[in-house]
This record gives sequence, C-alpha cells and structure tokens, in this order.
Amino acid sequence: MKLGRLSHIGAILLIAAVPSAAQEGADQWERGDDPVTLTNGLRHIASNIYVTCSPHGGFVRISVPAASDHDMALAAGDVTSSVFERTLTDGRLHGFTNADDPLYAAALAHRGLNIDGKALGFSDKDVRYFSLLMRVCKDPS
Repeated sequence: MKLGRLSHIGAILLIAAVPSAAQEGADQWERGDDPVTLTNGLRHIASNIYVTCSPHGGFVRISVPAASDHDMALAAGDVTSSVFERTLTDGRLHGFTNADDPLYAAALAHRGLNIDGKALGFSDKDVRYFSLLMRVCKDPS
C-alpha cells in the first residue's frame, strides 16, 4: 500500500512538471539584433521577424524577410495597424509603429501578434519579454 502511494505521488509530481517543460519548449521569441536596422529587441525564431526599438525613442521597428515592398499589416485580436516609412533593404522590409499603439496591449492580452500575415504566438516567457520590450520602447515623457 505504501509503495502504491509513493508511485501515485511520483506520478502527480511528474504530471505537474510536464507543463513547465512543455511551456519552456514553446518559447518562440529570443533576444536579437536586427541585421538591417542595427537595433536590438526580439526575434521570432521560426519566421526571422524582428520587433526592435531604440530605448525610450517612442517607436517600434518591425522587420520581416521580403523580396519586394508591400503593405505590412499588423493585428492582435480585433486591433489592426500597419507600419509607416517602409523601406526594403538587403532582403528585409522594415518600418515603424508608435510604441503606444493599442496593438501592443492587444498582443499581450491575446498572447500573440500577426505580422505580415504570420501568426506569432507568445509563451508565458515571451509575454514577459515582449512586455519589457514595449516598456523600453516607450517615450517616458
């Protein structure tokens, strides 16, 4: 009976540990420096999309791999936006948004952001990193 109880407790501990391990593997963003804009921020690992800024500059830079200039749509939940001052440089399309754009609050609330037609989700860790990046990007005045 005691051995059965220990096995049961061990199984509960194993099940409790699985979400943490799965969650860690679900991280989709990492710290990265955009090779074109030379700004640092976050890089979506699978799509090579960068969300960066100059600290406290009030703007967010979005940079995506692209062969041609085109509108770059952004969305999170029901909130949509687009970049301005788009430029195609060295195979990357990049542009700006305002750091206080409601899109970013929606992205955090919905745990994801759609950039240029790609749905980019956030793990718990990604939410923390993205939230921190948005605070760094905002103009403090």
